[in-house]
Amino acid sequence: MSGDTPCENTDRELWRERPGDYYADSIHVTEEGAIGINCGGMVYTMSVKAWHKLAAVPVQPQRCEGLCQLEAGGQRCKECGYAKQVDNLPDGKIPSAP
Repeated sequence: MSGDTPCENTDRELWRERPGDYYADSIHVTEEGAIGINCGGMVYTMSVKAWHKLAAVPVQPQRCEGLCQLEAGGQRCKECGYAKQVDNLPDGKIPSAP
């Protein structure tokens, strides 16, 4: 496909984080029926069955090599999203990964 050949967008948008902002995260359905998820400018498109199979895979939490810093008053790292019960931690920081 040439860079100056116009193409019709046949995707149907289902959701956009900020309506009208085409750089915002979004979810769409392709003409073929696949679901596309755009997050941070990277789009992954798969069939409904593939998304369902992916969602069924258990995921182990990953941490950002001990650099986790909790959001003010929260229990979730603002860098990697790792959540941990922190009631007993003296400095309020998530400990580094073992």
